[in-house]
Parts: sequence; C-alpha cells; structure tokens
Amino acid sequence: RGVCLRAFSRMGNLFAIFASSLLFALMHGNTVSIFSSFFIGVLLAMVAMRYRSIVPTLVIHMLLNAQNLL
Repeated sequence: RGVCLRAFSRMGNLFAIFASSLLFALMHGNTVSIFSSFFIGVLLAMVAMRYRSIVPTLVIHMLLNAQNLL
C-alpha cells in the first residue's frame, strides 16, 4: 500500500489518498465493509503521509484487527 501511495502521489496527494484507499477497500473484498474500509484507508493514508512512514499505519491497522477479534 505504501508503494501505491508513493506512486500515486506523483498525481497529487489528494488523488494518492483516495486512489490508494479505494484499492485498500477493494482488497478487503467484502462488499459489506467496503465503505468502512475506504474511510479507514483514507485515515491511514493521511497518517502515512503525515509521518512519511507506514509504521504508524501498521500499528493502527493491527490495533483495529485486534479490536475486531475481541
């Protein structure tokens, strides 16, 4: 996802955020959660761009997955 975000950023940050978030949502493959995956993807993309690292997004994603397991 970080590779996509960087590649799409050549076309502008806003495009990169929305395009990579759409791919993120589609990769989850569940039509029921596609909207929530998209919005979480937007949040994670913004965090990745803000900190110029995918590490914070990995931590957030792991915490969200752990929450779902509980």
